[in-house]
Amino acid sequence: GDGGELVVHPPGVDRPISVPPLGGRLALFFSDVVPHEVLPTAVHRYSVNLWFYDEVERASAIRSAKELGHVGGSFGKTSEKEQREAQTFLALLLTSQATLDTLLPAAEKLSGAAREIAGAVVGGSGSAFME
Repeated sequence: GDGGELVVHPPGVDRPISVPPLGGRLALFFSDVVPHEVLPTAVHRYSVNLWFYDEVERASAIRSAKELGHVGGSFGKTSEKEQREAQTFLALLLTSQATLDTLLPAAEKLSGAAREIAGAVVGGSGSAFME
């Protein structure tokens, strides 16, 4: 296929479950308790995501947003500065000026958290990203 599969890692299940992206498919799961990821895609894909909060979860999310500037997510412990740092690097990566000569020095300057974010976006980890 062209990538973009949803991969869920249900607790207690030995192997991840890959869900191919098909038009009209609906995937429902508790994202706060089921680790999951979406694999990189070679074509444009569109999705709609909806998070439901009960009253207690909503209050907690509002508190978190006020205190941290964001709610949850894989990078819930990163700062806005680290997220912007990763965004800036990824924007460079997507430009026509992206060469090893421009990317390597920029990647070496990334903080560990920004490197982890950038690595996850391109389909790896921060440590794999620098190999």
